[in-house]
Amino acid sequence: MSNEVTDTPWWRGFSLADNIIHDEVKLSACYITMRDGVKIAADIYLPKNLDSNTKLPAILHQTRYFRRQKYKLISKILRFKRNAKRKVIDRFVKNGYVYVNVDVRGSGASFGARNMEWSLDEIKDGAELIDWIIGQHWSNGKVAVIGMSYTATAAEMLLTNNHPAVKAAVFQYSLFDVYTDILMPGGVRNEPFLKIWAMLNTDLHGF
Repeated sequence: MSNEVTDTPWWRGFSLADNIIHDEVKLSACYITMRDGVKIAADIYLPKNLDSNTKLPAILHQTRYFRRQKYKLISKILRFKRNAKRKVIDRFVKNGYVYVNVDVRGSGASFGARNMEWSLDEIKDGAELIDWIIGQHWSNGKVAVIGMSYTATAAEMLLTNNHPAVKAAVFQYSLFDVYTDILMPGGVRNEPFLKIWAMLNTDLHGF
């Protein structure tokens, strides 16, 4: 794959020199320790053979649905979603970003208790994850947050920390009101969603 980029980007502040296309992606995993000792599991997707002097912006994605999905009951659907997600990650990394994918506390391979969705501790974790990212040798000090559905709302909640390193946020669909948006739209119980979501969560607890 060529490193030369011929497209002229339309968005402001983008430099062709910054748009480095990388041939391969390197994945590593680690635990990031929070203020209370809870360890958060993270996957770090980096361009393979990244020069030690190169500094890149990062994208942070926080999920409660296991960053490495491996389900039983509805595996075909989620395998498709997992593969689609990996293509998105690869595209970002090949275009000059580091992608950090984490299990929020109390989910996946992360430690800690999970008492509610988007807890205050989970929101505070977001700021500490940003601190960790910008402290890495590959970071240029700029971070974007991204997500869809739960993960988009997690990204939106993270913004309440007002962390100066967060330069962009992409919500591919975030929840304004869980009750009216999903559970009871128009006052009608959304039975199909509730059944599928219950199956998914039952499946998660099988690990």
